[in-house]
Amino acid sequence: RALNPGFISRMERQRPFVRLKMAMSLDGRTAMGSGESQWITGPQARTQVQRLRARSSAILSGVESIIMDDSRLTLRADQLALDNAAEIVQRQPLRVILDSRLRLPLAAACLREPGRTLIITTDQHSEEKRRKLAAA
Repeated sequence: RALNPGFISRMERQRPFVRLKMAMSLDGRTAMGSGESQWITGPQARTQVQRLRARSSAILSGVESIIMDDSRLTLRADQLALDNAAEIVQRQPLRVILDSRLRLPLAAACLREPGRTLIITTDQHSEEKRRKLAAA
């Protein structure tokens, strides 16, 4: 069971295995008082996150995190700390961004990375912005 939780979950419960990664400061916040949130974790935690991403089919984020941190939502060989890291990062998980009003900037780093990006939205946005993001 521990070796393949995703497969077990799909077979037994007909749903994906979901992991939540969330960093929190000692006062229970996800950002510092200044609003800075990019590095409230240390190098060991970032390595662990990269290893979890390497075992994942998708990485999900809200648009607010993308706007605040300009997140790439990718696997990074330099942070995996594994001998075969360069090989592992050849398969990037699907990036999934929740963005009800299509506020994702066209210059967002995650749109310039190799691999696929899925933006989940509503109809509360401009059709022109949708077309521009689809082309990005």
